Amino acid sequence: MRSIPWIQQLIATGKTREISLMPRQWSKVRFLFHSFVDKVVAWFFWFVHGCPPSPNDSTFNMKRLRQECARAGWLFIVTGENKEAGVAALSLGDVDLTIVLGEFFPLPDSAVNASNGCIRASILNPGKDVESSRDDIICIAGHSEAATTAVSQWAIRVLAPSLSQLNGAEKGTFQTETHSSRCRSVWRLCLDTLLLLSPSVLGRNWYRRLTGRYPVLILAHHLVSDRPHRMGVPTETFWRQVLFLRKHYRIVSLAEASDLLRSRRIRIPTVVLTFDDGYADNFLGLRAVANETETSSTLFVTTGPVEAHREFDHDLAKDRKGFLPLTWDQIAYWNTRGAEFGSHTREHFDCGSTDLEHLQSEIIGSRQDLEAHVKKPVTFFAFPYGKQKNMSRLAMDLAASTYRHYVSSYGGESLANGGSPQSHLFRKKFYGSPWELELELQSVFDFVDALKQRFHSQAASPSNEPDRVPVVSTLSPSIQTITSSSTSTAAYSHVKDSYGIDSPGR
Repeated sequence: MRSIPWIQQLIATGKTREISLMPRQWSKVRFLFHSFVDKVVAWFFWFVHGCPPSPNDSTFNMKRLRQECARAGWLFIVTGENKEAGVAALSLGDVDLTIVLGEFFPLPDSAVNASNGCIRASILNPGKDVESSRDDIICIAGHSEAATTAVSQWAIRVLAPSLSQLNGAEKGTFQTETHSSRCRSVWRLCLDTLLLLSPSVLGRNWYRRLTGRYPVLILAHHLVSDRPHRMGVPTETFWRQVLFLRKHYRIVSLAEASDLLRSRRIRIPTVVLTFDDGYADNFLGLRAVANETETSSTLFVTTGPVEAHREFDHDLAKDRKGFLPLTWDQIAYWNTRGAEFGSHTREHFDCGSTDLEHLQSEIIGSRQDLEAHVKKPVTFFAFPYGKQKNMSRLAMDLAASTYRHYVSSYGGESLANGGSPQSHLFRKKFYGSPWELELELQSVFDFVDALKQRFHSQAASPSNEPDRVPVVSTLSPSIQTITSSSTSTAAYSHVKDSYGIDSPGR
């Protein structure tokens, strides 16, 4: 990082706002000042988290390349000095594309058995003639017509649906602001930040560090879009947030988080990024950031709008038009390239209902719809709206018997406690400001809300349930913790017998 020009360092670290038309010297001074502040803040968060190991290993060497190829199922050959043997190996098997890395003599086209050609890449030696050294540049050979046709078909079938919804968009309707404005005043955030240095928070995090029992923190989003939307976040803001999270947390998919919870050993602060509903804008903004930063994401899809390719009812109710869902082709394509998909009912149904037949269609039927297109088991479910009032006991029992995990959206941490992992996982709110986001991830806002509820419990109605789960037992033993509801054996058996289903999530 230090070897590249400072202006490129700004872009690589997400500090594009620091680039200005000021004289170069002043701009560089400001850059150095902000870099120093960032290092102090990074050290502060690292200390508050309990001084955990680095969450992201950015070193890419031969060992990691071999591991990544093995995980993807790609043939990886190291030729060493015997390059003739490597050429012979290229002609083995039925492959779509061959990638040759390093200094090779010119390869005869007949030696490459690849349906879509070969990419050769190596380091260009200074002073070497590019025109006479075909191995020092990237070149593509093979069936160019077939490759062109394949790319064109992909663009029409997969990419075009996300672009077509932009037709007719009025000039100036795209977001130019970064949406990093804070929801709370600075003085309130300063007071809340003092809690990070309290013995309760520091003691909790250091205990988790020593025992390897960090929680899984799941963030709830909806869409990454540069068009104004009440639930959207601009691409640049989301990119900066991911860069911020990568400094202090390990970002994993929900499946990886589930495995970590089952292992009951989480030695690094861990975050999961989830997106509800299945907006087509995510195929552009979210996918771009995920590919650039090499991060995982989990998308919960409402299958009804996808099947009919129509706008979401909750958008139309707010007079927000032009935001279409993903197509099945996009979901299938993205599913095979790193994204993870879960169910979100068929029609964004309020699962506070006790209508068994309707719940069966929405919770189980949506899984069947999604599995028919992704061609793999769907093991995660997100309740629409996600508040306690939107999750009846019967709906929770049904979700627990159908999926490995189901998630809500009223705050909380998912801990790797003893025994089998809980079916109910909690999600936290996404904030555009890194300051507020960190306080949310550290459950500071939960603690403050619990204190307010405690002091105002006399005036509160007993029938009003909180929208957030106060997970503050980790901060103060004197405040009661609300954990996920444990499904009784009798209720679970009732649901299983009623629908005649097995329990793939158990």
